[in-house]
Amino acid sequence: MAERTATIKRDTLETRIEVSLNLDGTGQWELDTGIGFFDHMLSHIAAHGLIDLKLRAAGDLEDPVQVEAGVTEEPQRQRG
Repeated sequence: MAERTATIKRDTLETRIEVSLNLDGTGQWELDTGIGFFDHMLSHIAAHGLIDLKLRAAGDLEDPVQVEAGVTEEPQRQRG
């Protein structure tokens, strides 16, 4: 059976992200996103899905999160 793994690195002006994933793993994880709750949720996905996951993120993590929250809130304002 072919390996089901991937490693991706992405650098933008604001963030640097590196992800390694093994879908046929044992549920091990190394997470350092700078956002504690996100790390917590990803650890559960890895553990219960038996996925090996390594994710590191650095840079301006607050601004992208705020942008996503703003996009989510916008449709609610229009209904007002």
